Amino acid sequence: MNSQAISAKGRMPQIGLSAFAPATEGALAKLGRVLPEALRESIRTVEDVVAIEPGPWVVPTSVEHLIRAASAIRTGKRIRFAYRSHDGKASRRQIEPYALMHTDGRWYLIGHCLSRKALRTFRLDRATDLELCAATFRRPANFDPRSYLQDRMPFIQSDYQIDVWIDMPIEEAEHTFAPWRVATETQEGGTRLSCGRDRLEMFAAMLLSMGRRIVVYRPAELCDTFRQLGRLAIQTADQSSPFARR
Repeated sequence: MNSQAISAKGRMPQIGLSAFAPATEGALAKLGRVLPEALRESIRTVEDVVAIEPGPWVVPTSVEHLIRAASAIRTGKRIRFAYRSHDGKASRRQIEPYALMHTDGRWYLIGHCLSRKALRTFRLDRATDLELCAATFRRPANFDPRSYLQDRMPFIQSDYQIDVWIDMPIEEAEHTFAPWRVATETQEGGTRLSCGRDRLEMFAAMLLSMGRRIVVYRPAELCDTFRQLGRLAIQTADQSSPFARR
């Protein structure tokens, strides 16, 4: 697995959900094996503060930052880091971290931002120079990161805002798309889906795998992505058919 390799410059390995295999073994044990020896004991600090959602589209994130953030959450310490937002704006943040969440291929850090005086969500891959502070805090005992993200993240800043209709009852759609940060509403016997995505290929492929009629309202690039996938599917089928008949 490429994410397990340490670069020639000796940097920490980059890791996303692809480093885990929760269906066959403990995710934490898997992470422990890909960490350098000196950090393997630290993985025990992750267990109580990391929520893992399944999904194949992974954005690499620093293991060192993951371990430090998880350690800060468990020990109740503030952290500070440099952050670059979706629009490229740079800032320095100090937060009281509440939880780490992996969903839709990204690690998210949720916490109370001291400068904004409110709960904020940060993509961990956009943070640099993350370090623990001496100051401590008390994490809310009843904080639910899954519910928090479900309520707030369907329209998180992304390169593309997706709006489609699928021929699927809303009860089925809510169950099917629950892990994908998708807002749903009933429309014309089917379900209207809305969400934000930085890349369209995975979402388009997932929609096609449902085998249902789909109407795209926006973006136009999603239609282009469907066309590209269709051409690739036809090309693959044509090239594979002689072998399939053997």
